[in-house]
Amino acid sequence: MIAVASDLALPAPFEDCRNYLLDDTMVRSAISARALLTPEQIEAGIDGILGKWGPGDRRAAASLWTQGYFLRALRPLLAYGILRDHWFALDVRTAQAALSDMSTIAGFRFMRSPGHMQALQLAFDHIDAIASVVSGVSKTSPRLHRSNAGYILNKALGQILPFSMKGDQALYEEVDGVVRGFSDKWGLKFHRDADGDLKRSICCLRYNLAGLKLCKTACPIRAPNGAET
Repeated sequence: MIAVASDLALPAPFEDCRNYLLDDTMVRSAISARALLTPEQIEAGIDGILGKWGPGDRRAAASLWTQGYFLRALRPLLAYGILRDHWFALDVRTAQAALSDMSTIAGFRFMRSPGHMQALQLAFDHIDAIASVVSGVSKTSPRLHRSNAGYILNKALGQILPFSMKGDQALYEEVDGVVRGFSDKWGLKFHRDADGDLKRSICCLRYNLAGLKLCKTACPIRAPNGAET
């Protein structure tokens, strides 16, 4: 069974999630997600990011690559899963994906997962695999890319929290606990400032790209000195 049904609408601020999932027209040109995760294809995506947002540090472009990848995979995973009980299987053996004009990942089509624990385990295994491949291609730390994934997961959970108060709060708390456990396993620390904005301990390096120096909407720590990569 295909993971996403067209009648599964999401509330604000999750309307963007539908754009990350391939519709019937787009899926005709999609290919196996596994075929899009080769070192050569990742290099092409990094080159595409540098072409649009550079010049700048290739490591920063690699970080932006995983930010875009995990945004399109993990944000819908939690939103559809917790809010609509519709869990995806983030498995490259069965997933399909399409490329953007920058040769980055534009969207996915996932198969349905039988339950949330299976979906989360697949997701964390997938994060580890992506972090390993991209860090090898870009000579960055896997922890940088795990931090990008963890940031997206924790931000999505913060946005889902108000809805969980009116729905399945036990499910939310279980998923939140699992995500926190994996964040701890990866050595990732997240917290919220006085304004409620999510912060993290590892810089995503976006500010090292000429077109994104200010990191206005995505950088949680405003480019500190001595950032770990």
